[in-house]
Amino acid sequence: MQKTFEQEVLFELHFWLEILKDHSAFIHDSLAPSETAYIEEANAFKELFAGLLVTSKEVMVEQSLLAVN
Repeated sequence: MQKTFEQEVLFELHFWLEILKDHSAFIHDSLAPSETAYIEEANAFKELFAGLLVTSKEVMVEQSLLAVN
């Protein structure tokens, strides 16, 4: 069965958001406890990518899909 354009786009979007979220977690976990500013920044990115992933998995109409950024 061939995927539609929208299905392909969502697959790619989910894949890369997962990768970015995971890399944010890896960076967070590799920081020294004294690097509080970087820890906060890594947490912010981790939350951002997790939120975008959740949003991208919600049922969306075409216009809202194009507006995810």
